Amino acid sequence: MLITLNIEKADKKSLASFLHEDVITTEYHNIPEIATMNINCLYYRRKPDYNRILSLCGNDYDRVLCKENILPKNCGLERFCDNTLNIRMMENAILYILDLIPKNSLSIGISDPKGVSREFCRKLLKYSYRITVATEMKNYYPVIGALTLADTVQDLYNCDMIIHQDIITFPVLHKKGAFVFTAYPPEIKTDDKVIYSYRTPVSKELLSIIPKNTDRQYFLCGAYSLCNLKELEQKLPEVCITSHGAVTLDYLKNRMYSEA
Repeated sequence: MLITLNIEKADKKSLASFLHEDVITTEYHNIPEIATMNINCLYYRRKPDYNRILSLCGNDYDRVLCKENILPKNCGLERFCDNTLNIRMMENAILYILDLIPKNSLSIGISDPKGVSREFCRKLLKYSYRITVATEMKNYYPVIGALTLADTVQDLYNCDMIIHQDIITFPVLHKKGAFVFTAYPPEIKTDDKVIYSYRTPVSKELLSIIPKNTDRQYFLCGAYSLCNLKELEQKLPEVCITSHGAVTLDYLKNRMYSEA
């Protein structure tokens, strides 16, 4: 079962309200693809009654879908953090775009500090005349074909497409017209060339059970990883998200084609 949690602090207007017990409600959904329990907690005191929430979560206490930074350490609950579906959406978007652009017309840069992108890099080799990988794990990457290794992200500046396999925590320098793909929301302000999230298309029935206070793509990441909805990884994103709004794959393809 997929568990979502929303916690809100009540407005305290009197001593009586401070003595009020938490109001915790649950809402269940069961559709062919997935079963969910949505927990809503309205608390009046200094902190929520995490023990009550913990008893509702059962064995799923360590994979609760909720907003960042609402679960303190040692509360007994852990936030779900797996981002694999978003990574698959990023990869699908990139391969779709490259399939529609003349082969060997773009140079590709990959920032991969932990060496997790080796297999995806192999898929990119047929599309690019030069792939530059900035990584600390150079032994993970065999230098074959158009693949070269670099020491720093700055070495990727002149690439036509840059892929960041980590959270962006510093300004990404890129040449004019280049797009930057990542699967994680940046921790800093970025321009409209940085794409960091991808809207996975799903059925109306599945869409209807996503709580209003839960990010859609985050919920689907949970459904993919925890409820085995592996068919989601075969889909193309409806749109790609930048800090300036949503863009379509065709828009990205046309922009990159014009720069190629």
